Amino acid sequence: MKNEYAMRVAPALIAVLVVAGCGNPGPASGTDDGNQADIHDDAEAGPEDAVRDEGHWSGYDVPGTDLGTYDAFVEEALSCNPDPIDFGSVPVGQSRTIDVVMTNTQSNPISITDLYLDIDADNFEIVDLDIGDASVLDHAGELAIQVSFSPDSQGARAANLTVVGLVGGRQQMWSFQITAVGTATSGSLEFLPEVVDFGGVAIGKSKSMVMTVINNSDVAVTIRSVELNQGSAGEPVRFEITRLGETLPPFEEEPVVTLDPTKFLPVEVKFTNSGPDSGEYSAFLDVHVSSPNLFTYSIPVIARTAHPALCDARIVPAKLDFGTIAVGSAATGNVAIVNTGTGSCLIAGGKIADCAAGPDETVTCPEVLQGSDSTVFSFDSEPGSEVIGPGARIEIGITATIPSEDNGVALSALMSFELIDVTSQTSIVLPLCADGICQPNIGATGSTSE
Repeated sequence: MKNEYAMRVAPALIAVLVVAGCGNPGPASGTDDGNQADIHDDAEAGPEDAVRDEGHWSGYDVPGTDLGTYDAFVEEALSCNPDPIDFGSVPVGQSRTIDVVMTNTQSNPISITDLYLDIDADNFEIVDLDIGDASVLDHAGELAIQVSFSPDSQGARAANLTVVGLVGGRQQMWSFQITAVGTATSGSLEFLPEVVDFGGVAIGKSKSMVMTVINNSDVAVTIRSVELNQGSAGEPVRFEITRLGETLPPFEEEPVVTLDPTKFLPVEVKFTNSGPDSGEYSAFLDVHVSSPNLFTYSIPVIARTAHPALCDARIVPAKLDFGTIAVGSAATGNVAIVNTGTGSCLIAGGKIADCAAGPDETVTCPEVLQGSDSTVFSFDSEPGSEVIGPGARIEIGITATIPSEDNGVALSALMSFELIDVTSQTSIVLPLCADGICQPNIGATGSTSE
């Protein structure tokens, strides 16, 4: 039964109202004046016999009752909350909605048979009605109504909401007054952009954007405050207002700004991606207008957090072996610095330093980027100021020249580079050495044989 009633009532009740003085009964008795919906008196009536007329909703027949007259009212049988309901001033072209709850305050149940507005109740509308289980309100039972007011011109409005029901088998009627005032428009404010979209911001980075408020109306508009409505208490603050017009933070008190026609107010907002997560964040930039009418504009603000693009480079091959080279001769080879990361790398410099062989056949190399230049190995051109994009590589030529005194000697050196991560501007040193101890990554052996 609940679903059947809901399907019948919702389409019929479309009217905007302001309700005041709930619980006031109508005349003690009377006849149907034609403004009430027709109600069948067939004892066999079922759900298919519920009818509408002139926007009324009518319930089912109750056998053995006289539905043609209104009986004496039960005092305070139906109350409403809030009481009074007053829409106050609503600018022309805008709308306000109020939730109204009617309650059966007496012991006898009330069977609601009709609920309607005055036929000339312009600009008022019932936008939602929840009758619960069927239409019967037991003691303390509630009927929830959502009512709105949308003025199409200036001036005061008044109307009545009428509720008809059966109490103890006798028909009763309650009438509630509706009041509201349509006022001059609050002025047309334009917002550029309409959505403040920061796009993607890398973790650890901040980005600022400016939204401009423009008064496109022919009256002055007073902005009493501008504030960010974001998240809940305890969450990190990611958005902040960093400028209102020429005013910089900290804002000891929100400045009141009056915009004459065609004037504008820039509002600068900053988003900080404090990490470590990634995803989308949203807020509203609320612009509170106090004149010519109270009103709040809410501008969406969104940003997406993303992990930063990173330089991820390595030397290929990891070790360059020239093999055997005749003393007094030279050989050339190549290594590449390959960037497998998502960000760009900048080569800041390179170094090749000889490693020394110890008496126990161990080899000791200097720290990366340290030591004297090698006497055997050298770069064909000094590396530096070259950018390696994501997925790219740069070839670097190296020449090995074997001195005559190094016949039969295994020669080794450490080749190292300094790179800069373009996104974070942090330094990266290659190769990455285990425990800070680097092994030779260039080698050759001198020989007198051709």
